[in-house]
Amino acid sequence: VRLAWLRYGEDPMEPEGVPEDSTLRYLKSSAGAAVRKPDTPAPSTDGWPRDLPVSGTNPAGENGAMSVTEEPVEFVRRPPGLQSVPDAYGFYVLDDTMAPRYPSGELCLVHPHRPPRPGDDVVIRLAPAEGEAPIAYLRRFLRQTADEIVCSQFDPPRETAFARDKIVSVHKVMPLHELLGF
Repeated sequence: VRLAWLRYGEDPMEPEGVPEDSTLRYLKSSAGAAVRKPDTPAPSTDGWPRDLPVSGTNPAGENGAMSVTEEPVEFVRRPPGLQSVPDAYGFYVLDDTMAPRYPSGELCLVHPHRPPRPGDDVVIRLAPAEGEAPIAYLRRFLRQTADEIVCSQFDPPRETAFARDKIVSVHKVMPLHELLGF
């Protein structure tokens, strides 16, 4: 299909010179009518305020441990799902322990008050040892007991139990559909 048709809904849908038996000719609805062009353009993000702080992250050991700074290193656009969450924040992933879901360099946006459910991705912050900086981990929340929270990582696949008495906070990483307000 033509790029202008995909982006703006301009006619014609197909590039010129497409043979009649081309698979592009089968982009028809079940009734055989041509695919309808969109009525409205994609929504703009220009109205989203650029006030969501992104915390700095630094490697802090093995297995994806990171230190997260309190001071923001930049501000990004605040999506609708975080509009009413003044202390929401973002951070950049430092390694591939959660790849392919979150490869190194990926920006994650966090809702610090939404309780995680099994299968949600979370940032777990641990209390610092004497004289050390706090450590955080990006993990998949699996289950919890009175004494621990069990999470997993993807690469290499591994489950980790975090003792509740060592946990400072568990914050939910927001998936795209929730960031967009769905």
